[in-house]
Amino acid sequence: MKGSVIKKGTKWYVIVELMRDPITNKRNRSWSKGFDTKREAESARIEMLNQIQRNEFSKPSSLSLKEFLIDWLENSQTQYKPGTHSVMSRHLKNHVINKIGSVKLQELRTAHLNKLYKELSLNGNLTSGEGLSIKTIKGVHAYLRKALSDAEKWDFISKNPASNAEIPKDFEIKSAGHSIWTNDELTTFLNTSRQADDKYFPLWFFYATTGVRRGEALGLEWKDIDLIKGKCNIRQTIGCVDHKAVFQTPKTKSSRRTIALPSVLVIELKKLKKRQIAFRLQYPGLWNEEYDLVFTHEDGRMLHPERVFKEFQRRSTRYGVKLTTLHSLRHGWATNAGRSGVSPNVMKEHLGHSSITITMDTYSHVLAEQDEAAAELVTDAIFANQQLG
Repeated sequence: MKGSVIKKGTKWYVIVELMRDPITNKRNRSWSKGFDTKREAESARIEMLNQIQRNEFSKPSSLSLKEFLIDWLENSQTQYKPGTHSVMSRHLKNHVINKIGSVKLQELRTAHLNKLYKELSLNGNLTSGEGLSIKTIKGVHAYLRKALSDAEKWDFISKNPASNAEIPKDFEIKSAGHSIWTNDELTTFLNTSRQADDKYFPLWFFYATTGVRRGEALGLEWKDIDLIKGKCNIRQTIGCVDHKAVFQTPKTKSSRRTIALPSVLVIELKKLKKRQIAFRLQYPGLWNEEYDLVFTHEDGRMLHPERVFKEFQRRSTRYGVKLTTLHSLRHGWATNAGRSGVSPNVMKEHLGHSSITITMDTYSHVLAEQDEAAAELVTDAIFANQQLG
């Protein structure tokens, strides 16, 4: 590889001869930006040649981060589930492109990202102006890091600036666990729902007694339920893509699973199925035959995940219990499972976590309680009927 320094006007430039185009065999030259002195240009020439030797050189480009990300999002649609791609696209457009999209891709540095993440933690919420959660910022970072990793792989940049970016620390106390209802609050909600003849009661009861994800319950069809053995096969979910309800595959490979159903839930599911059959007999032709979903509107239509969440919050207010997320019923199930002595590995399989690490991290507060209890129990066993000292 050759490199030379020339002067044009008042600026000094470096010209580097790269490999000829493999298809056209035309010369391939790279021009540097202009330098004020010849010494600066000579120093840049040496660095450019060294980068070429280390296979770290990227030909200068005026491509902006915004242009690259929009193109990357378009070309990556087949690599992700529609719901995941929709969230990824929204995060990158709202929190990256809108903030630093004008920065040239090749001029993007780790410092830009550190500053961006700090700003997002302070006032990143486009609606309220409040800071985004650390979890959301971690999601933005993960998507951006993947995009820039592809930019590096495709020789748009020589190094991924997201590799060493620093996400603001989350100083919240994790051992406090998630904001979940007490068992009294859960019982109040479920009893009031049942007494009000709430059409969503079977769904709330299912969430509370199984700990499955929102979309996993909504995607269940009757062929997935074995009411004799008390088993449930999770093989599809209903999620949202641009606010439209769509069928999707489970979140991960481990999310495809079969779980046991408690006997009290089986009783409720039998009642629900009986009511659905009665409706179809009483109003022939009105039942939506497109699917055979377990949890539906009165006429068999699919439930929209966003509507289910809103109905849950409306009823929480109406039934006099504190507002929480629908997902907290999953955390409530897991918390009670841990306190009841269910092993982390069994919890992992039931919840559909991809690794035991996720279970241990998410429910560390419960496991800490178990550890404290174990310390006393084991000590009592060691010194049973023994007198120390």
